[in-house]
Amino acid sequence: MELLISPSEYKKSKMIICKGLNDLMKRFVHKRLVGNYYLINMFELDKRIRMLAKYIVKYNVLIVNRNKLFFPYLERAKEYLNVLLGRFLPGSFTNPNSPNFLEPDAVLVFNVKLDKQAIREALKVNIPIFGLCSLNDDPTYLDFILPINNKNRKSISTFIWLLIREIKLIKGEIKSYKEFPGIQEFYKKVTTKTKYFYIILKEKYYFYERKRTSSFRVFNDIWMGNINSNSSYWSFVCYRNVKTL
Repeated sequence: MELLISPSEYKKSKMIICKGLNDLMKRFVHKRLVGNYYLINMFELDKRIRMLAKYIVKYNVLIVNRNKLFFPYLERAKEYLNVLLGRFLPGSFTNPNSPNFLEPDAVLVFNVKLDKQAIREALKVNIPIFGLCSLNDDPTYLDFILPINNKNRKSISTFIWLLIREIKLIKGEIKSYKEFPGIQEFYKKVTTKTKYFYIILKEKYYFYERKRTSSFRVFNDIWMGNINSNSSYWSFVCYRNVKTL
């Protein structure tokens, strides 16, 4: 069976390149690269994306993601997938009286560390857990592991595009991959409001509101719109607008 995309495209998308290695993820390693980087077995990843697509077609799978970097791509995917963005509220799986109560057949988490609350509750009510895992993540509580670089925008955007394309093919909505729009055309509808900034700090820390704050706080404030672009501290921050792809 042919790959969903060519080997060179897998490498360009950075889906199969990860830094660091957890012993439980060794079976997905193809080879080690220079500088503690590892290459994921692209055939295994390809096979598991197809398996995941078949499961999503048959069952109600809730996709959970708290990483704001991937919000634009998952917003675009909402018309095809059942997506929950942002903080996973406690009791969403375990408290029937909660206004946020959900009963999915399975849950797909994008990061085992950020989405640990969803994993914790899914374990209590015996909901199957699918998870995107980099090679340095701990897959202990996952029922289905999808080995992929889950910390890179291009990697995740390509994964979502491949998954939706495969789902539409299984459903018979398209007869071949050529009928589905290319990745750049697919993400054309992502609005400028959902674009993010990468922050490059000249110093490790800077003073903001007379408090010593980390770069994560800066990124969060930019996303929430709490930053005044005319503020004097912009002289300490070098930033650039990030394109959709």
